[in-house]
Amino acid sequence: MSMIDEQEIERLSKLSRLSLTSEERTSYAPQMGKIIDYISLLKGVTEGGAKKGEGAEENSRIVNVFREDASPHTSEEFTEKILAEAPDREGNFVRVKKIL
Repeated sequence: MSMIDEQEIERLSKLSRLSLTSEERTSYAPQMGKIIDYISLLKGVTEGGAKKGEGAEENSRIVNVFREDASPHTSEEFTEKILAEAPDREGNFVRVKKIL
């Protein structure tokens, strides 16, 4: 576990413009050490879940998971159904009030 001392916490608090009591510095030191250990652990893991050097290149390939672009239905397949529900229509368009 990385050990961070109170002087390092004091330096960090000054950089972040926080005023900490000595009790807070004492309690934050082990917490910051745990955070730094966790970040170190995360640095060793790639996006694919394998640790560096364990086939990470194979696990981190980008794969397209989207469907191919295709028309899900034929053109104008639902036009009549939609226009039949409209209160007023003009040709293949829904007629609405003019708003300016």
